[in-house]
Amino acid sequence: MYSEILPPWVQYPDKPPWWAGWRQGNSELWLHEEWFPFWYAMSRVEQLQYLAARRVPDDWIDHVLEFWVHDELDPNAAK
Repeated sequence: MYSEILPPWVQYPDKPPWWAGWRQGNSELWLHEEWFPFWYAMSRVEQLQYLAARRVPDDWIDHVLEFWVHDELDPNAAK
């Protein structure tokens, strides 16, 4: 179920979550066109299960849990 998309810490293993490349070029396109639609299609519970089932670097887990919540960054969230 969750193997359709590699997470960013695997897709770009040498790039931290605060890397400027997430806001430009191919990595930004990948993040917004591939990862975010996949990530936001899951409920918060599913997201937590996804993270629990994987080895997530500490800096990534902190970033994901703080910034990638359904109410923020989700292009499909009700406004």
